[in-house]
Amino acid sequence: NVKQWLQEIDRCAASEGVNKLLVWNKCNPQVSRRQAYSIFNRIFQSAPGIPFSETSILNATDVEQTFLTM
Repeated sequence: NVKQWLQEIDRCAASEGVNKLLVWNKCNPQVSRRQAYSIFNRIFQSAPGIPFSETSILNATDVEQTFLTM
């Protein structure tokens, strides 16, 4: 649950205003890209204002860029 994770980050953070980044990795080959985007959209709506990055572990797409963004 993204809302609970965000609350826990805020509760446990050493300082105010911790940077957050929501990273999405579609790793289930049985789920179509359209279904995956629908799922991700619901998750993203529960974390408004938090930037996100899409990565792929299959071909390492945008993994390095995601780490640089963090």
